[in-house]
Amino acid sequence: MKKSIIMIIVLATLLTGCGTKKTEKIIEDLNANSNFEYELLTVVTDDIESRFSTMNGFGMRILVDATLDPQIDDINDYMDNHPTTYYTVTAYPDDSDGGDFITRIETSDPDIYVYDLKVGDPYVEDQINKSMASLGYLPHPEIQLTYVNDRVRIRVYHHDDLIVKLVVEVEVTNRLGIQF
Repeated sequence: MKKSIIMIIVLATLLTGCGTKKTEKIIEDLNANSNFEYELLTVVTDDIESRFSTMNGFGMRILVDATLDPQIDDINDYMDNHPTTYYTVTAYPDDSDGGDFITRIETSDPDIYVYDLKVGDPYVEDQINKSMASLGYLPHPEIQLTYVNDRVRIRVYHHDDLIVKLVVEVEVTNRLGIQF
């Protein structure tokens, strides 16, 4: 009985660690196959943050180009007409764990690529589905134009058959009972 309990604890510990390692390996591959200035899960230091304007949100902050007015009404409207990339900073892997990590990156900059996707490229859903599947990303069952591999998501926005924005993010959890 005692051995069984110990085995269950060891197995649960290994499985929990393996899940985190799998996510980190997926992020490592995504970072190696994209050219953002800062990568997903970069630890945000004061030096990095000083290069940006900061927009505060609920439990997170957004780092935008330092020349951009942080009081802008809607960053997404701005992105429609100005190629830009911004970074969302939160704790990881859970909101209550602390730390400042880049957990989401959004871009409308045609110089940025994520795997073989770039803003301005033709949006051909079948080709994108096949490409993403070959990389281990499957369509999200509830969020259109979103592909998921473990806790990592890639979202493709399009308009007039062209890719207009790309988003990469890692899921950040919120433990039950934690109130901010």
